[in-house]
Amino acid sequence: MDGGEIEVFGNAQDQVANTMNDGDIVIHGRVGDAAGYGMRGGRILVRDGCGWRVGIHMKQYGDKAPAIVIGGHAGSFLGEYMAGGVIVLMGTAGPYLATGMHGGVIYLKHVLDERDIPAGLVQEPVDERDCRVLARLLGEYNEKFAEEIGGPVDATGEGFFRLRPANSRPYASMYANSMLRRSSERRTLDAARDSGGVFRSQLSWLRPLGRGSLGLNMPFGHIQWLGRAEASPRPRSNYTHQNPAR
Repeated sequence: MDGGEIEVFGNAQDQVANTMNDGDIVIHGRVGDAAGYGMRGGRILVRDGCGWRVGIHMKQYGDKAPAIVIGGHAGSFLGEYMAGGVIVLMGTAGPYLATGMHGGVIYLKHVLDERDIPAGLVQEPVDERDCRVLARLLGEYNEKFAEEIGGPVDATGEGFFRLRPANSRPYASMYANSMLRRSSERRTLDAARDSGGVFRSQLSWLRPLGRGSLGLNMPFGHIQWLGRAEASPRPRSNYTHQNPAR
């Protein structure tokens, strides 16, 4: 979807607004699983609750910031792998909230217990800037649903909490360490290949085959490092099949 407006008078199915780029979707009911998958722009306003994995892989693209407003409770994995945009949740969140989140912000009406805050994320009270964002989104929610829910929700943003990544690159150190480890392993392999000697591997996935050779540990054989393959026999099982019909 790249513009326009869709209004659903009832419940919506799974994967609404998959990779949505712009526009508005208004749902007078609840929405199913994986709504807003890969969403890059636009808005989804949901009067009631939502299923699992809503907002998964949401991202901000250029000057577009996608937004999802949920009036009820959310299923598990809300905001999973979220990289940008805004989710507003007025009900309670299911398990595994914001798993793998590394960008964007989730506004919560109900504060999380400290034990439920995922590693690498921070929960904190909203500030004035957050309240302006919430006032706009909650105001839009009221325009669509206030009569149906018996009156407008408080659109000031007071009492909300913000859930966000602790820093802008939460996985940078993990990637850097992985690259360093791979570089070190590559240098070790090159040194073993060039030495022409027996390599005593400290890597669990390598084992020496002989002079100047390395092999990969595999369940039913190995691959020789220098190209001369030696197949290992497939291990035989001691298990004897018993036919229950006999």
